[in-house]
Amino acid sequence: MQKIYVIFQIIITILLVSCTRATSNEALNANQEFTTIMQEQNQDPSESLAAKNNNTSAQPVRQRQGFPTGNPEFDLETIGSEFFGVYLPVEYIKALKNTRNHSLSMHLNLPFADGRYHDVLSVFENRIFSNLRFHDRYAIRTSDVNYFEFVNFNGAIKIVDNNGHFYKKIGNDPANYHNTVGTFVANIIFENLINQHISISINDGVINIPYLREITGESNFFIVLNDLFFEKGLNLLLNSANPDNRFVLALVIDGNDYFFYYIEPNRDFSADYPKRSDNILHLNIE
Repeated sequence: MQKIYVIFQIIITILLVSCTRATSNEALNANQEFTTIMQEQNQDPSESLAAKNNNTSAQPVRQRQGFPTGNPEFDLETIGSEFFGVYLPVEYIKALKNTRNHSLSMHLNLPFADGRYHDVLSVFENRIFSNLRFHDRYAIRTSDVNYFEFVNFNGAIKIVDNNGHFYKKIGNDPANYHNTVGTFVANIIFENLINQHISISINDGVINIPYLREITGESNFFIVLNDLFFEKGLNLLLNSANPDNRFVLALVIDGNDYFFYYIEPNRDFSADYPKRSDNILHLNIE
C-alpha cells in the first residue's frame, strides 16, 4: 500500500511539473506576441516620445467626457494668451506629410479607450478641448492638464501632454479649430498640385477647385475630417459647400495622380479605387 502511495505521489509531481512548464511556455509566447504588437504600434510615424524614452510612468489618455461648465474637474488656472489656439499631435503631422492621407494618419492613433494622444487640442483661457476623430468633442480633465508642459521657445509654441506627446500650434483661434485643421490638412495634401501652379485655393476650411465646376456644378468644398460614415483610408473627403446641391467627393492619390470620385455614406468604395474608371476628375503632377 505504501508503495502504491509513493507511485501516486511521483505521478502527481510529474503532472505538476508538466503543467508548470506548459504555463511558462504559454506566458513566454504571449509575452513575445505582446512585444511584437507593441513594436509594430510604436513604429514611426506614430511612435510616441514616451515609448522612445521607455517612460513606464506614462498614463493612458483619459476616456471621453462631455461639456461641463463651471466644473472644477475641467476648469484650469488662466493659461498664457500666447498659448491660446489650435494644436495637432506631431505624430499625426508626420504621418500626414508622409502619406498625404488624412484618414490613414488619423487612424494610426489607437482606439480612444487605450489612446496615446489627443487628435487635436483647442486651448482656451481656462479650458482645453479635444475631438475624438473629429466626431466627438470633449473637455480634458484638469488632473491631466496639470501635467501638461506649455513651451514657448523663441516663438515656436508647443505643448507636451501628460504622456510625453508633442503638439504643434497651427492656428490662433481655438473656437475655429475645425476650419483651421481642415485648411492645414488640405494644404499638405494638395501641396504638390499647388506647387505646379494648378488653380486650387484653400481658405478657412474651404477648398476651391475650378476644374470640378463643369462636372459637378460646384467648385467650393468643405474639407471633411470626420470619416465615421465612410470607408476608411481615402486621402480626403470633400463636401460641396452649396446647401442646395449637397454631395461628397472622395480624393484618392496614386503617386502623381489625383483622382476624384462621387461617394455615398455607409457604402463600400472598393479597395481597387486607383484602377477604377469612374473618376470624375483626374489631375496629374508633371
